[in-house]
Amino acid sequence: YRKIGPTIIAEPEDAEVAMGETAVAVVTAEGEGLTYQWYGRDVGQPDFWKSSICTDTYYVTLVKGKSSRQVYCVITDAYGDSVTTRTVTLTAKAPDDYHFGITEQPVSAYVDPGETVYVPLQAEGEGLKYTWYICDADADAFTLSSIKTATYATVMNDVRNGRRLYCVVSDKNGYTEQSVTVTIGYDYPEGYAAPVITVQPEDVYVDVNETAVTSFTAEGTELTYQWYILNHGETEWIMSSLRSNTYYVTMIPSKSGRQIKCVVTDKFGAQAETDVVTLNMIIPDDYAAPVITVQPENICVEIGETAITSFTAEGYDLTYQWYIKEAGSDVWTMSSLKTDTYSVRMIPSKNGRQVKCVVTDKYGAQTETDIATLTMTAPDGYVAPTIVTQPMDVTVNEGEVAVTSFTAEGYELTYQWYLKEFGSNVWTRSSLTDNTYHVVMIPSKSGRQVKCVITDKYGLTVETNVVTLNMNPPEGYTGPVILEQPEDCTVPYGEQATSTVVAEGYGLTYQWYGEDPSGFTFTSSLRGSMYYVKMIPEKSGRRVYCVITDMFGFTVTTRKATLRMEDDLNQTV
Repeated sequence: YRKIGPTIIAEPEDAEVAMGETAVAVVTAEGEGLTYQWYGRDVGQPDFWKSSICTDTYYVTLVKGKSSRQVYCVITDAYGDSVTTRTVTLTAKAPDDYHFGITEQPVSAYVDPGETVYVPLQAEGEGLKYTWYICDADADAFTLSSIKTATYATVMNDVRNGRRLYCVVSDKNGYTEQSVTVTIGYDYPEGYAAPVITVQPEDVYVDVNETAVTSFTAEGTELTYQWYILNHGETEWIMSSLRSNTYYVTMIPSKSGRQIKCVVTDKFGAQAETDVVTLNMIIPDDYAAPVITVQPENICVEIGETAITSFTAEGYDLTYQWYIKEAGSDVWTMSSLKTDTYSVRMIPSKNGRQVKCVVTDKYGAQTETDIATLTMTAPDGYVAPTIVTQPMDVTVNEGEVAVTSFTAEGYELTYQWYLKEFGSNVWTRSSLTDNTYHVVMIPSKSGRQVKCVITDKYGLTVETNVVTLNMNPPEGYTGPVILEQPEDCTVPYGEQATSTVVAEGYGLTYQWYGEDPSGFTFTSSLRGSMYYVKMIPEKSGRRVYCVITDMFGFTVTTRKATLRMEDDLNQTV
């Protein structure tokens, strides 16, 4: 036999100490193999966090930001049964002659839509700071507001109607007090009635290209209208541009079966929604779907000539859309051609292209042609362009001209150089258009990569090797130098810890590395001179350092900087 669950003999109690002294909360419990886990929350924080304290006594030095901290303890026995203490508050008491606190609490406020609502509070103290927190009517948690003054002000609208808010006031010495929670909202007049639909819209049937019209009537205070549409076969409603009690649209096949509804809103944000109605297109009794009577054919022409293929079709007011698929591809793409004829000048990149056309009539019915293939033949003796000698890497001194060239053979060749700067992933077009690349070498151009694309008269291309242009290190240069090492940093919970290195050298790049207290090592994604991280308990004690590399490959490594959370000076929270 064993007793079920631990028992609390003495609950922890609220504590009040002077700023800078240690506040203590103690729980007394009975049970087998008891373990303790404390949780804490500072003023203004929405959620409790897990503390590292796992004994029957919680303690914290009440410094700036920790006044009025709330804590509770979960006690668990050897069998997994647990019990939770009451939540207590640990407050930093100001001296008797010290003046700080909220002297006039905010009160709920209500105004008409579109007017500005003001929620003031009054407090006394030195160097006061105000932090407002808000929670909208449809939200589950409070979030930080951007307002940092003693008065909360905002223009009232539907989103903010029913918003709750409170303010956390702190002074220059870290004393903190939280206001009561108040509500802002609309001020409804006496006898107010929400909007109501009195006559609903109806389904509509019209011929193609005629206007489908449906309307409704509604009663309410200063009503506004917003229509929504759901096209046939789709699952999401989208907002229409129409803003009256009448919906109208020219009926075309893609809109047949469209469903519509309207949301009516009064000046106070109350809403009513109409029934959903459908817009339909009427098709004549003798209607016949479009049909292909003559299919397009495969075409083979000489390189550089125009390949032409066409077809014929019958139907009501036909429109045409060609699609193409290149040789070796699995993807059809839309062409710009919209007649019954497809034509293209044949070059090597288009050899083996497949084409087809989708034919659509005025009622939206479609049919598709057979697939035709376009091929080309080369003239007798044709040889594709080839690189005879490749360009070479080049290294010169600063101010000298770096030159690299190549030779190629083929029919009426043209040349286009491309370049990519050191540390970049993007190739850009150069202004050079012959077989030689040249540039005066300066530090910003060291490490530049270049390549050339050669094209013959028939459009066939070949690309040179990628080569690199380098600059010799200046005389006496031995690598990057660290001018300022990154420093240790301690910040409160949830704030950003930063550490910065200052260095000089040519074309410097930065790579940060780190190690957490758990022993986990990592390569950071940060590539600048500053390391930053939002500080939470799991990252308190993280050590980071940076490896700095210049354009010549010389490297230097900084010292390791330690990033801590403020509580880590006494405990890890």
